[in-house]
Amino acid sequence: MVTADMAIRHRPAEYAALKATNMTVLFLKSNFLQRNKWGQAEWLIRHWPKIEEQVQRLGRGTIVTVSDRGKLETLK
Repeated sequence: MVTADMAIRHRPAEYAALKATNMTVLFLKSNFLQRNKWGQAEWLIRHWPKIEEQVQRLGRGTIVTVSDRGKLETLK
């Protein structure tokens, strides 16, 4: 799952539900939302190969943030 809704991490019920699904979740940091729709599309296209490569090394159920440069950082 890919989302820019970082607030999910601070809503206990929603965050627990995400963890319970054992789904890999990528949180796009707030600077993603500061772009217009075309800027967001351009960013995703430019960084997606790098993101996909990193995701392949993650275990199921891993929750990460995605930096503006496309680097993944695991959340606890």
